[in-house]
Amino acid sequence: MCSTRPKAVPLMPGRSPQDRERRVSLHGVDPCEEYLCELRSPLRTLGCPAELVRPEPGALVLRVSYPDRPLDSEDVVCAWTEGEWWFTWIGGHIIGPAEDLGGVAIAIYRTLRDGQVPS
Repeated sequence: MCSTRPKAVPLMPGRSPQDRERRVSLHGVDPCEEYLCELRSPLRTLGCPAELVRPEPGALVLRVSYPDRPLDSEDVVCAWTEGEWWFTWIGGHIIGPAEDLGGVAIAIYRTLRDGQVPS
C-alpha cells in the first residue's frame, strides 16, 4: 500500500488531476497516498501518531494526533491545488507543499500542540 517512491525519480509538480488518474490506472501509483505515507515518518519522529484511514470509499486521509492527546486527532489530506500537490487540513486550509515533508510535519505538530486547527 505505501511503497516508497524512488528519490531519484520524484513526482513532477505541475501534473494535472487527469494525469494522476492515468498514472494510477496504468501503474497503481496514487501520488496522494504516496505523499501521505511519506509524511508519517517525520510526524512519528516528532512523536505524533499518524495512520492512513479511509473514512469513506475513495477518500484517504492521514489521521494525526498530538503525543499528549492521542484520542484527539485531526485529518490531513493531500490535494492538487494551484498546479502542485499540497497537504491541507480536512477543511481545506493549506498546511504546506507536499515536497516539504519536514516543514509540513513541524507545522502540523505546532498546530496540534496549540489546539488551533483551522476549521
